[in-house]
Amino acid sequence: MTNDFPVLTKKQQTITHADGSFSEVITFDLPADRLVFRDICQSDRGVRLNESADFRWLKAVKRGADRPMVVAFNRLERDEPLSRSLPELDPGTEDGEVLLSTNSFLTYVLRKAFEQGWVRIKGGQWQPAVPADQQVWQKRLQACLDLSGPDGILFSRGPFLPVPEDVDFSQDQLDVQHDLAPVDRFGFLVDEYWRSRPRLIFNTSYFLLEDEDYFSFHSGMGEAYNLWVGDGVVERPPLYRRGAFFQKADGRWEVGSFDLNDLAIILPENIELAPAGMAQGEQIPFLLNPQVPGDVNLYTRYFGAENGAQKLPGRTLEQAGALELLVVDRRIVSWKRGGRLELPQNGFAISFSPGALSAAVEARLLAALKANITLSYRFVRPEYVGIREAIQTGPVLVKDGAPYLTNRDVVREEQFWPSRMIDGQRVMGVVPTDFDSRLDSARHPRAALGVRPDGSPVLVMVEGVSKGGGIAGKDSMGATLTELAGYLIQAGAQQAVNLDGGGSAQALLYGGRAITPGERRGFERVSFDRMVPSVGIIRR
Repeated sequence: MTNDFPVLTKKQQTITHADGSFSEVITFDLPADRLVFRDICQSDRGVRLNESADFRWLKAVKRGADRPMVVAFNRLERDEPLSRSLPELDPGTEDGEVLLSTNSFLTYVLRKAFEQGWVRIKGGQWQPAVPADQQVWQKRLQACLDLSGPDGILFSRGPFLPVPEDVDFSQDQLDVQHDLAPVDRFGFLVDEYWRSRPRLIFNTSYFLLEDEDYFSFHSGMGEAYNLWVGDGVVERPPLYRRGAFFQKADGRWEVGSFDLNDLAIILPENIELAPAGMAQGEQIPFLLNPQVPGDVNLYTRYFGAENGAQKLPGRTLEQAGALELLVVDRRIVSWKRGGRLELPQNGFAISFSPGALSAAVEARLLAALKANITLSYRFVRPEYVGIREAIQTGPVLVKDGAPYLTNRDVVREEQFWPSRMIDGQRVMGVVPTDFDSRLDSARHPRAALGVRPDGSPVLVMVEGVSKGGGIAGKDSMGATLTELAGYLIQAGAQQAVNLDGGGSAQALLYGGRAITPGERRGFERVSFDRMVPSVGIIRR
């Protein structure tokens, strides 16, 4: 091989377990200078809608819904300020938020409309059915239906049933919490392969998939979250302190842990925030998830968990006169006064206590947000300056050549807080809300990235069936996280971090399936591709 076509090798071994079951372990040696991380999106919007509706319908069947119906709608592939797309409409919510994001407004309005039964299908066309005394909502809903377009919303009673010509949602109530799916950017690996023709493409980060993941109208099914750096730009911030795989300025790959305390945040009007104790010059210091607020405070969905709270608050602290901005990725999606701002799974709030900004600066900031909802980030710690590529998932599996899971409270240390039953009631957690924390006993399809002593990356994947539905002796049974750490050490990894697995564990080598996907949808030994938003790519 020449330097223009560095080595990419694939190895496969069958591991037989004591109970007679087996696991297929696939190892890829990756060229260090060709690995990058990218977001992908299905090019056909109709395919994205149908696939999302089918997935939600299967979820409804599993929870025992009687004749379930699902509505999926596309959010804008590139969000824009609401003042630009729908400037004539009132941007306020019933909870006092001022919406800045078109996608947030679209989701907020359609959820309200379906909750109230103000939508219908007539002659195959979506139509508003808002009462005459609700003129504000009449305008909002009509504008959102126009924005979505004729093919932007899909009604489904199942993957193989025809769509009825007439549906009245005031009579045939939709379970909005579970079965209304705002669909964001994600797609099939094969679609991205034919677009960019990489040598290898594989899934990477966690994303919003369960209805509790995207309960907020600022969120959509399919959105990735936590740190992503592409071509040196921080595209997504590290919301929760979890393991990440990153490439330093010198080209070497490493594993480390990040959260918002590792970043400076640059808002419009050149307002720059930095972690308390690291702020310099004109930077304004912030506190992350404080119980006692300072001048500037950042809140994530993990707020309250570190104090052992069984039920997370889910909102910022109430504080009269406080100005709060809600951030998703690099977008400021809304603002609110007084605190009690609901926190999405994939975003964070910036809370300015009264007096933290002068009245003049506040006014300029709010005026600027009407046209520009974009902010940026940069690393503040010297050891992280110049990071080229990064993806954050977790937990960390290997450190200093040894398993790193032993005697660790991974759920607390890496801020995993799955949904759970407490006193007979379902309590929503922190994404991924369906995280299986049984490190030594739960076998699932797996994927992980490791780094060898010379700084080169290695990818290890283990075939399996999602939700442990494999058939012993016929299907590869996946791996526990502890077993996965062992496979990485065998491959020479000195450090390693877990990637999103389950039905999302997929890889294509030169366009062909490099592993068997774990998504089965109830069909024995039949595999389905799953849409994902975030991938690792080995460029040609």
